[in-house]
Amino acid sequence: MRNPAIVYVCLVVREHFITVAEEDLAFSGVSFSRAILSEILAMKLVHHFASNKIELVSVLTISWSPLAGASDDVIEDVKGILGRKDDSSVDDLQSALEVSH
Repeated sequence: MRNPAIVYVCLVVREHFITVAEEDLAFSGVSFSRAILSEILAMKLVHHFASNKIELVSVLTISWSPLAGASDDVIEDVKGILGRKDDSSVDDLQSALEVSH
């Protein structure tokens, strides 16, 4: 079975490279090029996974957890960085459309 989560991941990586491009002007061209490449790859994968409009909607709107499969140590580190308490969840689900904003 095909896994459309890779579209979500490509768009998360795109957002990361855009952030890096804004923070490090010396390498902004390289980072921005990587962001564009990630976006192109996401578009190609959407075409691959969605052969009709229903599948397209499904690929773009399925919600994914950015921390799915992460170890407890990683989740605790993310909670610390975000300033969240132990009892609060960092498992905010997002779709590919939400990430691509």
